[in-house]
Amino acid sequence: MTTRIAFGPLASFTQWVTDTYPEFSMPGHRVSLFRRQVWDPSVGQWFEKEMMLPVAGGNPLLLVPNEWVRSGLLMSAKRFYKTKVLVFVQQTKAAYLPDRKLHIPTKKELRAYPNLHGTHKTNIRVTLQALDAGDDLVSNFQDHVNKKWNMRHSSKAA
Repeated sequence: MTTRIAFGPLASFTQWVTDTYPEFSMPGHRVSLFRRQVWDPSVGQWFEKEMMLPVAGGNPLLLVPNEWVRSGLLMSAKRFYKTKVLVFVQQTKAAYLPDRKLHIPTKKELRAYPNLHGTHKTNIRVTLQALDAGDDLVSNFQDHVNKKWNMRHSSKAA
């Protein structure tokens, strides 16, 4: 669904690249006219649009701008587990020892607990526990990811 919504901008980008770089019109390469549905966010509806796109294996090829991709997902269950779930559990398991030193279990120690393996069930269970305690791990994670994304793009602009 996301690709279908972004199809129009991706097709426009692809057309710009094929117009800008002659490699796409060299022998052995083919560009053809396609008619596809694209989403118009300004009016909130789908419409048909004709576009010239490169062909690969008989199918239209969409190119994706380098800035739109990265080697890993910004938001994944594994990353959520490592950055929010385990930190929440660390806070709940923190305790003062008899010598009055605060002991916070390491993430490595927590991963050894039988009920804290990095599974979707663990993420859901701990997220619900955190919500009951007034801590919205999902919103915190989204904020965390947005900050990382904004830092990445502001450093490129500098």
